[in-house]
Amino acid sequence: PYPGGTLPFSAPPNEPLAPSRDVWSVGMTALYLLFPFVSRLHSYRELRGIISQLGHPNLIEFLEGCLQEEPAARFTIARLLDAPFI
Repeated sequence: PYPGGTLPFSAPPNEPLAPSRDVWSVGMTALYLLFPFVSRLHSYRELRGIISQLGHPNLIEFLEGCLQEEPAARFTIARLLDAPFI
């Protein structure tokens, strides 16, 4: 089993436990609600390709803020709560 959660929703491996991991999971959960097939994606590039084609600017901003590969670049929880998409 994968330590730290369900693999498709878990933050990139080797990332320390921090709120940014939860932000990643929120983004993956939101994306999964729209496109259940995302759990079968194999790369960050595939994920970014799907997000860029969504067509709704507030949703794109929200997902891009959650799903940054670098934890420090992700939205904070406070920023997520202020996101226009929410």
